[in-house]
Amino acid sequence: MRGGSVTELRYRRVLLIELEYPTSVYEEQRQLDAGLGYVSEALSLHGITNQVISVGSYGDEKALYASVREFSPDLIGFTMRSLNFRHNYGVIARIEEAFPSVATLVGGPHMSTFKEKALADCPAIDFGVVLEGEETIVELCRRERPFEDILGLLYRTPEGEIHYAGPRPFIQDLDAVAFPTYSTFMAHHNKVVPIVSSRGCPYSCIFCPVGVTIGRKWRARSAANVAEEIEWWYRKGYRQFDFTDDNFTLQKKRVYEFCEEVERRGLKGTLFSCGNGIRADGVDRALLARMKEVGFYQVSFGVEAGNDRILKNIKKGETIDQIRSAIAYACELDYQVKLTFLIGSPGETWADIEDSLRLAKEFPVWKVNFFNLIPFPGAELYDWISERGYWLVDPDECLNEVNHWSYDKPAFETPELSAAERIRAADYANSSLARDGRMEKAAQKFERLKVQKVLEARGVSGKIARLAASLYLSDRLQGFLERHQRLADLVYRARLRLLP
Repeated sequence: MRGGSVTELRYRRVLLIELEYPTSVYEEQRQLDAGLGYVSEALSLHGITNQVISVGSYGDEKALYASVREFSPDLIGFTMRSLNFRHNYGVIARIEEAFPSVATLVGGPHMSTFKEKALADCPAIDFGVVLEGEETIVELCRRERPFEDILGLLYRTPEGEIHYAGPRPFIQDLDAVAFPTYSTFMAHHNKVVPIVSSRGCPYSCIFCPVGVTIGRKWRARSAANVAEEIEWWYRKGYRQFDFTDDNFTLQKKRVYEFCEEVERRGLKGTLFSCGNGIRADGVDRALLARMKEVGFYQVSFGVEAGNDRILKNIKKGETIDQIRSAIAYACELDYQVKLTFLIGSPGETWADIEDSLRLAKEFPVWKVNFFNLIPFPGAELYDWISERGYWLVDPDECLNEVNHWSYDKPAFETPELSAAERIRAADYANSSLARDGRMEKAAQKFERLKVQKVLEARGVSGKIARLAASLYLSDRLQGFLERHQRLADLVYRARLRLLP
C-alpha cells in the first residue's frame, strides 16, 4: 500500500480535489462543494492538515501537478460523480503516475454507487469511501484501526485484492456535525453559500439512486442549528444562501421554526434559494408566504411530467393538482420559480410531452428545463430498462457516454418513444420554450428583482436599488457596454463583488 507512516497519523497531509463534469453547464457559476466542505472540516478538527482545490475536466493538469507538489500531500482524495467517469479515471491515473508515493482515495456518489467495481476499473484508486465520509476518512488518517475495521472503507490488500469493510451507519445527530467553513478551499467560487440542512430522501422515484447515494431515511438538523450556520456567515458579510437539500420542506414545522430563528437573530437582508428543488406536496401558500417574509426568493420544483399517469409510472408520489397549486402559490408570491421535466419516462408518449409543455407554459415562471432521462445503477428505472432490453448504449458505459443535457444521445428507448422520437421531443420542447416570449419577460423581471434584493441586502435604499437594477439590465446600457469593453470589464468585476 502506498503512503503510510510509522507515527500516530497514517496520513498527515490530505489534498482534496473536486473533479468537475466536462460540460459548460458547471462553468457558468462555481458553487462551493458542501460535501468536501464537511470532510475538510472533520479533518481539520482532528488536526489533519488539508487543502481543497477544484479541477475543471478541461483544465490545465500541469497546474494541478504544481498544486500537488506545492502542498506535498501523502493522501489525495477525489470526490466524483458518475457522469463522464472514464475521463476522471484518467485524471486520477495520471496523478498516480506523477506522484507514485502518494495514496489516492475516491468518494462521492460514484463510489457509493459502484464500490468494488470502481476500484477494479481504475487501479490507480487505493481507497474508496462510501456514503457519508466524515468519520471514515478521519479513521483512515488516524491509524487507530486496521483497514478491515474502518466501516465505509474500500481498500486493496497487499496481494492486490479489493475488500469492503462494510457499510457505516448513517449519522443520526446532524447537529453534532461541524458545518463547513471552507477555510481550506483554494479556488474562486461565487458568493452563494450552500446549506445542507438535511440528508436522505424517503421517496421512491424510479429514476433516483437515492437509496445507494444518500440513503432513504431522512435526517434533519434542528432549525436553531441551521440558523447558527447562517448567522456565522452573516457576521462575515455573506447574505446569499442556497439550500441544497433534496427535501428541505419535508417537515413544515422545522421550516417555520427556521424562519422564526432568522427573525429572532436579526438576520435582515438575507436571500435564500432552494435551487436543488423542493417537492410540490411539501409546501402550501402559508408556508411559502412565511418563507418569503424572511428572504426566500427562489424555489425549484421537480415536476418531471405533465399528467398523473406518467407521475404514477415514475412513482413520484404527487399529483398534477398538487404540483399546479404549488407553482401557482409561488408565482402569486413573486418567487423566482424554476421547473424541471424529464423526457422519455416509462409509458410516456408524444401527447404526454405536450401535457408537460402546456404545464410549463401555464405560469409566469423564471426557467424551465427538459432533461434527458438517465438510468442510474441502483435506481428502479435501471433495472426496468435492463429487464426489457431497452438499452441503446452499453449499460456499463451509460454514465460515461450520456448526460442530462445532451439530447442527441438517449440512453434507452421505449415502445412509446423510439430513439429518434426522443431526440426530436427534447429539441421540440426546448425550442418551444425558447420561442415563448412570456418566459423571457419573466426571466428579465426576476433578474431585476434579484439584483434589487442583493443591493438592498447590502444597504442600498429601496428606490436607488430599484433604479440601479433597472439601469443595469436595460438594453441601452448593455448595448453601450458592448461597445466599450474596458468599462464593461469594470462593471463585470463590480458585479462579481456584489452578485452571485
